[in-house]
Amino acid sequence: MKNKAIKFTLATLCLFSISHAEKIKLEFTNAKLSTVVDAISQVSKVNILWDKNAIAKKDSLTSISIQKPVNDLFILNKILLENGLILVKDKKFDIYYVKQADEANIAFPPEVTPVLGTDPFNKVVKFIESIKTENAILDYDTKTLTIYYKDTKENIDRVKEFLGPYSKYVLQEAKDKADIINKKGKPITKEYPLSYEDYKSIEQELLNNMSIFGKVEYDKNKGRLVITDLAENIQKITPLISKKIQGKIVTRCFYVRELEPGEIFYKIKFGELSEVGSVNFLYRGFDIDTITAPSGQPPQVVSLSKTYVLDDKSVKETTAEGQPQQTQTIIAQQPTAKKSVSGGYTINSLPRICISDTPEVIDKIKYKYYNELLDKPYQIMIEARIVEISSNSLKDLGIQWGGLFQKTNTVVAGTSLSKSSMGMPTNYAVDFPAANISQGQGFALGFVTGNLANYLDIRLSALQKVGKSKLLSAPKILTTDGETALIRQGFEIPYITGATATTPGNVNFKNAVMQLKVTPFSMTDGNIVLNIELSKDEPDFSRAIQGVPPIITKTVISRVAVKDGATVVIGGIIEKKESEIDSGVPGLMNIPLLGYLFKNKYKSSDSSELLIFISPKIVYE
Repeated sequence: MKNKAIKFTLATLCLFSISHAEKIKLEFTNAKLSTVVDAISQVSKVNILWDKNAIAKKDSLTSISIQKPVNDLFILNKILLENGLILVKDKKFDIYYVKQADEANIAFPPEVTPVLGTDPFNKVVKFIESIKTENAILDYDTKTLTIYYKDTKENIDRVKEFLGPYSKYVLQEAKDKADIINKKGKPITKEYPLSYEDYKSIEQELLNNMSIFGKVEYDKNKGRLVITDLAENIQKITPLISKKIQGKIVTRCFYVRELEPGEIFYKIKFGELSEVGSVNFLYRGFDIDTITAPSGQPPQVVSLSKTYVLDDKSVKETTAEGQPQQTQTIIAQQPTAKKSVSGGYTINSLPRICISDTPEVIDKIKYKYYNELLDKPYQIMIEARIVEISSNSLKDLGIQWGGLFQKTNTVVAGTSLSKSSMGMPTNYAVDFPAANISQGQGFALGFVTGNLANYLDIRLSALQKVGKSKLLSAPKILTTDGETALIRQGFEIPYITGATATTPGNVNFKNAVMQLKVTPFSMTDGNIVLNIELSKDEPDFSRAIQGVPPIITKTVISRVAVKDGATVVIGGIIEKKESEIDSGVPGLMNIPLLGYLFKNKYKSSDSSELLIFISPKIVYE
């Protein structure tokens, strides 16, 4: 390490050289600028000359305090920049010049970028980078399209001379192209999978068909030709390219695993295909690729979330006696299919997307939408547990009482007329026992007044019943993703029509069934959307007309989302019947509290609810 201390008159200076004068710390107070330059020049051992246009600032006073060692030439240039000067190294000789500095702030007009993009801005930046000196300051922002540049006055003047005519040219070009865009639309960019040899064979022909917007680039790493031009020119150019790659076009069809498959279709059609590619959306034998949108509006998304159900048929069985016959039907709706060219089968009832393009593009689309595009649809196992929970409650309260009074030879009916019997007599003055209760049940009281010759028998009877029952069936069914599964269980009610005194009439049947339709749609997030339609028919014999009961129908329609393998519960079909009957001695039965000695109270309640537990699970092969 080598330390030096130098004293100057008219200023206080403390200067140390560190590591062969490469880094220094220094302190100046009211020193001339030339004094600072000379001191650093001596310690750093570099040759410094003052340009004639910068000499006027040699006597400018400056104060500096640098306590942490820094690069000598770096700090010298910073000091000069603060004083309107800059340090410039001669390219041929080992000499540094102190030159006059200047600066420029450049902002591009906002009307240029929407038409020409950032190319004019980038061209200005490249020009400045090609002429700037080593110690110049260049700062630019590609978002705001602004440039700050500080360098020698000569270079700043060169930039201003360049910007004068160039800005006029750019503005005029932007205006001309804006007029064309208003008439023919904005330029578009297309990519084509093309070998480099094929590209070179048509390069000149492509350039001859380009407009003023045209730009051709070739990416050797990806093997793709990138062209930017007006749409009408792209249409002219495309046939030239198609001739080179037409033999490489293939078609692949995929089933769509999406509740709204139209969204995937439009994403592929307007964002994933090459210029020579095409895509068709097929559903139930119809090509939906012909869908168009009103002018100025985005295309409509095709929604296939509605459940489409084919006609279901089940076998009916009856007995010779014409009694109601219980039936059960489980149908996995078979999708319509036709044999493909390859020998496999295509399910026309499910949405499909057919892509025609190069194998590379199709593989890229399949990789991007691997969850949505399937070579074959999933199979879904649906397990249903059908539970009917019924509850009934019965409350019945009654009273029986009577007595014997022998002193007055007056008998109130209701005793056995025997002083030795205090048990459960059968004849009572007030006789309102609980209904549906047998002898020996209830509660008996005996009251003796005076002596055993006089007594009162009271029998309280009560009944309370509560019952619950479950009827459980658990069918399983395997169906295709997006197809409807049907579970049906119930009765056929026979009835006779056309009967006369001489003819027996015809036996006809009415269906009274519980029916469950489930249409599953598997989603890419692991959920399965279920379209559920539950209906329950029940005959009402209390309202039968000529022996034919009306059918009471209850229906629940719902859409739910459930995780793969999880269980969802559907309810809502509830039946409830309530009845309450009071019987007793008129007038006396209405007395508060005491009225219970002269009446019977009957109350019942019946209710039932049908619950469906559905567990869908994707069967992976």
